[in-house]
Amino acid sequence: MREVKIRCDDLLVKVRENRTKHVKEYDEAVAGYKDAAKDAVQKAMERLQERIDYLEAGEVLVLSAIHFDLKVPQNHAKDYDQVIAMLDMCVDDKLTVRADEFACYVMDDWDWTSEFKNVTQFYNNKR
Repeated sequence: MREVKIRCDDLLVKVRENRTKHVKEYDEAVAGYKDAAKDAVQKAMERLQERIDYLEAGEVLVLSAIHFDLKVPQNHAKDYDQVIAMLDMCVDDKLTVRADEFACYVMDDWDWTSEFKNVTQFYNNKR
């Protein structure tokens, strides 16, 4: 199937459900990110203090940049908000939805979904 007719009200309910789920997953990932970021900063501070101690003891060190390899969770609620606003303003009872739109709006499978799931799962597993 390339497209399907859907009741506008049913689609609106589904997109709102998907948005609520997304925001909950995002909030949980942010909490995990903050914990991981605090740990990373603390470890970096300890390494920096070691370097200060070596320098004060008269040693010559090659200093390198501090790098944190943490992906920040991304909130895509605006993607849902746009669809919700469009559906709220829709004057039709039924809409024709293409397969790619159905994947996003109903199946909650956007172009960013895979990356979002990987990041949220990473931080949720750390907690």
